[in-house]
Amino acid sequence: MASFSNPPQRVKLMKTVKRAFELAGWKVHQRSDPSHEFLVETQDLDFLIKCLDESRIDYSSPTTIVTTIERDSRELRRLLNRQLVVIFDRNFLGIVLEDLMDRGIIAISLPEIEIVTGLAALAGGLPSTIFDPRQQCLLERCVNYDVALSKRYRANGNLEAAISWARLAVRHSATITKTHLYLLDLLKSAGEFEAATELGYEIRSHRPDDPEILQSMADLSRRQGDETEAARWTAQLAEPTTPRTFEAILAKQLQQSGQPFLGRLTTSTVESSSSKSRLLRLFGALARGGRG
Repeated sequence: MASFSNPPQRVKLMKTVKRAFELAGWKVHQRSDPSHEFLVETQDLDFLIKCLDESRIDYSSPTTIVTTIERDSRELRRLLNRQLVVIFDRNFLGIVLEDLMDRGIIAISLPEIEIVTGLAALAGGLPSTIFDPRQQCLLERCVNYDVALSKRYRANGNLEAAISWARLAVRHSATITKTHLYLLDLLKSAGEFEAATELGYEIRSHRPDDPEILQSMADLSRRQGDETEAARWTAQLAEPTTPRTFEAILAKQLQQSGQPFLGRLTTSTVESSSSKSRLLRLFGALARGGRG
């Protein structure tokens, strides 16, 4: 039985959409999330699917609907690093759906669903003719596809295309990931040392003690003939600036508070340090209050 949140019209749309993807060879995973109903996958392509039926217009204005979709698309990209695709049973918004791409929204009506399902033919290979700008946009915003396609171009010896698609993957990645390190490696291989250096420092600003970035930067320096700089990067592997263990973290906190670190931790050491830290914060707050 359909609930208030899932009226019969919406249930029918969801079943139709699910069946269309399955017939086109996609794996369809149902999701219990108000922002989307399905995760669809085929080889190196994956998208999140939101179904909107015409009954929505009875209690939300077109402006509100678009604003909500835009927010959900942005949040899902940030949290899941995937593109949201919105499928309407028909275009009841009174606007050109293609125009929503400028707001980061990929929206299609049900009769056009092959725009998405048809992309299965491109998964695992090189892109062929694209008939709709939304298809191109979907490919470019699918990070998994971008990286996989970049690697296929690299294997074929086309470093220029490989870098181009890797840049797209980085542009649409929500955070610093292995994709950034992959692009860094590509740039080094292509001899684009200036771009590689800029990217390397960007990665390191987020992951200062990641051994992979330190090793990669050392390799970059060697490729440019700077053994001194390479040695500096290599030395940081043995002396991380950020503590990596609980003891190292506490030792740094004690050092910053002017207390000695005596080596092995005990329960009393931790409790004492924690109590002193709380007292220091309390006295600091009282002192600031007294000056106010």
